Amino acid sequence: MADLFRKLHGDYVENAGQELSLREYLDYFEPLGSALARLPDGAGGPFVHHFTDSGGRTIGALGWVVSARSKRFGGWTLWGTWTDQRMPAVALPLFWPVLADRARVDDWIRRANENAALLVDSDRWSEVLGGMKAPRLREEPFRELLKAELARAYTAPLPHRQPLEIEVAPHTLDLLPWLYLLGPVDPAAARLLPNRFNGPGYQYILTEGAPSGGDVGIPREVDSIVDTAAKNVAAGFRLAEELRARRQRPPKAAKPVKPARPRERSDVRSTPNPTPPPKATRPPAPDPMVLADWLWKLAVLLLLGWIAWNVQLIRKTEPAAPPPVTTTSAAE
Repeated sequence: MADLFRKLHGDYVENAGQELSLREYLDYFEPLGSALARLPDGAGGPFVHHFTDSGGRTIGALGWVVSARSKRFGGWTLWGTWTDQRMPAVALPLFWPVLADRARVDDWIRRANENAALLVDSDRWSEVLGGMKAPRLREEPFRELLKAELARAYTAPLPHRQPLEIEVAPHTLDLLPWLYLLGPVDPAAARLLPNRFNGPGYQYILTEGAPSGGDVGIPREVDSIVDTAAKNVAAGFRLAEELRARRQRPPKAAKPVKPARPRERSDVRSTPNPTPPPKATRPPAPDPMVLADWLWKLAVLLLLGWIAWNVQLIRKTEPAAPPPVTTTSAAE
């Protein structure tokens, strides 16, 4: 049975130019020279790349590329593996400890072919990741750096049509496999290259200074993903898959607003709108307190009138007083 994973190597050869074992795909890797030209000889990092040829065949490549400026400015050297399909997402973190060692390429390609059925079956990736050692994730300062980079990556708006830009120092390249595995872009479709390209993935830029987490707000989901992965890589990967799936869901559509019922328009010229007659209004009910006050006053007036009338009757029926009697003495 033919090997699924085959060796990939490329170098700058004096008087021959840049050579690659996949000669027909040299154009896809040539832009690496411009990205690596500013780095010292031998400096570089990983790449995960896939492309489709004119016949529709997909080529996936995984490996390490470094600057070869001692041979030629813009020259590069790379080694790794390629396959007639997309590179399995678990390959980069799985082979990361030996990927930079050119002398061990044949060994890890052999192991990849021995476990090819396991690597290409995404339903069995938990078996691969479950036994993976992650010593850097157990270091708290490293976890904080990773959380900061993941937080920045997850703030990028969807969809990721262009690669997300990441800055790393040579001694913090260990961030890349975990960013690739746990980041916002599905690693099954992501690419990782030290140069600009079109499509989803991560373009990393090597800097001299060490990256710092800075004042970056860490989302609760990112914090949980990294801390879980430090204990069990497979569990952390599942959390990242769930977060990516939630972000990909379309937002809930707002409830449609019922259109207002159109008013019937009358022809003003033919049937003018008559003015409706005023509605009859009922007089307000009298206030009980005011009514009682008026009744009291009426009763008092009636009582006074009755008393006056009786006084008048008494005066009319009273007898007249007799006239005074005058007496004359005898001496007169």
